[in-house]
Amino acid sequence: MRKRPLCFVTMGLIIVQILLTGGHFIGYDKAFSFLAEDESYVAEVVGTVYKREEKPKCQILYLKKSRIHINKKSIDNSNILVRVETKNHILIGNKIKVIGKATGFQSARNAGNFDLKKYYASRKIYMQIQADNVKILDYKVSCLKEKLAVLRKNWKNLLLEHMGEQYGNIVSAMLIGDKSELDTKTARMYKQTGIGHVLAISGLHMSFIGVGIYSILRKSGLSFVGSGIISFALLTTYTVLTGCGVSTLRALIMFLIRMGAEITGKDYDMVTSMAVTACVMCLVRPLYLMDAGFILSNTALIGIAVVMPCIQECFPSKNKFAKALLSGIGIQITLLPVILYYYFEIPLFSIAINILVVPLMSAVLGTGIFGSLFGIFWGQGAKILFSICKFILWFYGVLCNISLKIPKSIWITGRPMFAGILIYYGSLFCFCYIVVCSRSWKIKLRKKRIAGLSGFILFSTLWLSCYIPQINKNELIVTMLDVGQGDGLHIKTPTGQHLFIDGGSSNIAHIGEQRIGPFLKCNGVKKLEYVMISHSDADHKNGIEELLKDQKNGIKIGTLLLPEKKVWDEGIEELAQLANKTGTNVKIFEVGQTMTDGKIRMKCLAPGKEYQSGSGNQASMVLELKYKKFSMLFTGDIEGEGERQLENSGKLRKCYVLKVAHHGSKNSTSEKFLEKTKPEIAWISSGINNRYGHPGKETLKRLKKYGCQIYRTQKNGAVTLKTDGHKIELYSVIK
Repeated sequence: MRKRPLCFVTMGLIIVQILLTGGHFIGYDKAFSFLAEDESYVAEVVGTVYKREEKPKCQILYLKKSRIHINKKSIDNSNILVRVETKNHILIGNKIKVIGKATGFQSARNAGNFDLKKYYASRKIYMQIQADNVKILDYKVSCLKEKLAVLRKNWKNLLLEHMGEQYGNIVSAMLIGDKSELDTKTARMYKQTGIGHVLAISGLHMSFIGVGIYSILRKSGLSFVGSGIISFALLTTYTVLTGCGVSTLRALIMFLIRMGAEITGKDYDMVTSMAVTACVMCLVRPLYLMDAGFILSNTALIGIAVVMPCIQECFPSKNKFAKALLSGIGIQITLLPVILYYYFEIPLFSIAINILVVPLMSAVLGTGIFGSLFGIFWGQGAKILFSICKFILWFYGVLCNISLKIPKSIWITGRPMFAGILIYYGSLFCFCYIVVCSRSWKIKLRKKRIAGLSGFILFSTLWLSCYIPQINKNELIVTMLDVGQGDGLHIKTPTGQHLFIDGGSSNIAHIGEQRIGPFLKCNGVKKLEYVMISHSDADHKNGIEELLKDQKNGIKIGTLLLPEKKVWDEGIEELAQLANKTGTNVKIFEVGQTMTDGKIRMKCLAPGKEYQSGSGNQASMVLELKYKKFSMLFTGDIEGEGERQLENSGKLRKCYVLKVAHHGSKNSTSEKFLEKTKPEIAWISSGINNRYGHPGKETLKRLKKYGCQIYRTQKNGAVTLKTDGHKIELYSVIK
């Protein structure tokens, strides 16, 4: 650090910023603190459009210098996101007036889920509006930005026309940052194999374009200054074209510093450049410090600039493949804790795959860019280049599929403890410090042994920090996930078995991938021993269908427990067939049957033998969970005849917690039902602003009448209960 004073100063500033941001002293706009996630407001906004995104069903406009009238308040100089119909011909630079329904962004509703609120807050956007009425007040246009937005749209259309929908959308994501129509299967495949980074505009893209243009201009005889200014101007234009992402902004600033060093004849130091860039970005937008893209991008650079040279010094080799392997190991070692913190799993063959993928990215970018240029005036040339690009992408797909077919190619670890991450990076710093300082030490060190010992300490630390949170403490843990308008409950028994009751949503697409899967992986769940489906409605099973379709590389399901066959319909039949196809056992859980695990007992109470009214909500499977003195009742969507028969069956007993039936519908959970169960706590799973009006006011009134403490996913997000069978601890994601 003595040789890098600027790096030392900027690192100190970043540490101060982390403390201030973590304590909520900077970075958050308190003017929007009144926004509740489960409420919507009528708002009027006047602002200037600074960015426009084209989506399949709408346009997204970003407004700056906005004046907002909402909830009898006025807020000035804010950034706002507005969704409008595509028929509105609004240009960048226009000043518009918008009236519509305003909402805040949702924070992570379950552990492990993506935090949309924090993502937009890091970009200083705190509110979104679904426009009902739009009026242009000033037709002034930002010519450059508007032309770039049109170019972006036309560029994507050209790629789709020449490369087809699948490959065109992949290259569109790689070149212009448009992932709006990217196939979810492809995106998941790239992510699962550890090459998801190629789908984002990153430093690799920026250095390929910036350094490439600069080198061409220098070789053509242009001066240092001229080459630097032109290449920086073009790179800035490209940054705006692609949406000014975190990694592109970081690469742009670092490129400017590099050009400045070259023009002035100074030595370029990558570590100092990286520290200065991070500090500048965080001074402008402090919450970048909490942004996954920012952290991953800068951590990868630390791996390249600091860790990778130290590993290569410990294991010197002239073999190009060995050098590439060591480089990949260095970057992955640096990134590993961050990847586990955000994604909870390791693609075991990602280093080997990246050794083949990353060198070919220059060819993908080159053929994609020049193919696009040729597409304007020379169709045959474009066809040849795009064919090469498609072949490389096909090769990527083959590599991914081969990797995913290997058993246990993905290791689900869970989220590591933060203290473990700090110890990991502290140990990694010590390793690098010893290797760097040993160059000036007179004594000889056996660097391979030091590297081996350091590697053992690093991976032991990380393994323990993932494993310790998963140790069972003779506790039963039950979580009601927030799945929107649907049901999903996870149970972890004191012996470490994992059960799941229902799992679906009617208002959130890809609920298994977006909410259920990340929650389970965050908690280190590799296998669900039993999954119980109460009935066939999609909002109780479509997430489980997603998990079943991904049995090779996702969370395994051991046994699917279904209600009696007399209440099966087409939906249950299809689910059973899917389970059989994917190697999951299918069993019937009949009334009176009991499943035990240590002192845990799960008993089926309904539908009974007397029930003869067909399938549907009233045929829901009802389950009773007991652990020592604790009891809980899971009721699916039971109502009507099914509920009445259960009330008269004599099977209902007092329970401590009731999972309220049918999302709190007014047609379920009658007074007679509550009289027999007398719950102290009521859980209701229903979507924010759902069109059914769940939970019903009548149901809430009945629950309050019986003294129930009510927890709702709408207001509380996921709710978790821990008990040793006597005492309970209960907490929610949203306070």
